[in-house]
Amino acid sequence: MEITGITIGGFKNIDLVTLEFPEQISALIGFNNYGKSNLLTGIAFGLQFIKESSEERRLMMHSQVNAPLRESLLNKPFVFALKFYYNSQHWHYSYSWHWRDSQISSEVLSRDNVVIHNRKQDTQVVPNLSLLIDKQNSSLAEVYQWLKSISTFGIDLLHNVTSGSVICQSANLSLAAAVYRLQTEDLSNFQLLTEAYCSLLPEIEWIKAINKDDNYSLQAKEKYIKDPTPFEYLSMGSRRLLALLFLAIKAESHQVLVFEEVETCLHPRLIPLLLISLSRLAKGSRIIITSHSPYLIQHLPLKSIYIATPQVAGVAGFKTINPALQNKLLLQAQELDISLGVYLFDLLIESLHEPELLKEWL
Repeated sequence: MEITGITIGGFKNIDLVTLEFPEQISALIGFNNYGKSNLLTGIAFGLQFIKESSEERRLMMHSQVNAPLRESLLNKPFVFALKFYYNSQHWHYSYSWHWRDSQISSEVLSRDNVVIHNRKQDTQVVPNLSLLIDKQNSSLAEVYQWLKSISTFGIDLLHNVTSGSVICQSANLSLAAAVYRLQTEDLSNFQLLTEAYCSLLPEIEWIKAINKDDNYSLQAKEKYIKDPTPFEYLSMGSRRLLALLFLAIKAESHQVLVFEEVETCLHPRLIPLLLISLSRLAKGSRIIITSHSPYLIQHLPLKSIYIATPQVAGVAGFKTINPALQNKLLLQAQELDISLGVYLFDLLIESLHEPELLKEWL
């Protein structure tokens, strides 16, 4: 199964945004407070809702923190949808409900544009906070089980990572304990992790986890330094990089990784190698990143870059460059002898004063 798109709406300052995934990595770019983090949080929220019990779903539906605050969005329902590819068929699953309500108002599953289940039309009574995909004895049990297994990784990742930072929320494992488990129980993936880490940080020869009476720590061997270096002595970027790479491995296949500003981890010249490493380690998972770096953006295909649209009344939106205009934009950047990333960020800056300059490309 392969996730091909996600839609989120009626969440914080998000009206309705659809992300398509033509490639493994997609990027969100825009100014601060334009909704990038809210969009990532909304995706995690939507996927978590599917997994929860009826009582937890009720609590989520009454969350004041995540409900829309913008006046124009106050009556908007929460909307979440997934598009995916399975058994050579295109599937679409969606649900919606109104904030501070206790009833799911819509739930639809379709296959190749043919509706299989429609909550509004289904003759079987479904409890208010149960989902169709909660069913155990169904011919579509494999699809339901997969939908409920999708998780987001990286949403809670801090910039200041330490050995003790909790990296696996479900198991309450620190980074050091998680790496130690990988090191002792999954040597092949541990080797992939250390190879990727040391290739991105050539001054580090190895990294390993230590367990002393259930007190876990991390050490690294730096070139030209005789003794191992405690993990906390490494730079903030070096520490966060290990967490990023570990999460990419931990996600396994068909999950969703969300990372903010990965460019803060290392030198700009190594960003292409970081993107390659994340793709290789994450296998079939989708990776969504936010970025303020023109240098990072220039290494992604234009069709995978979502630009924050000029806000109206504080409402956030994200769109790609119109496919019919993408070659034209690339040609203009080439004629100006600047990178794609610089050109896109220049458009963003100009849109602060003249929003139409950006809108005509979207």
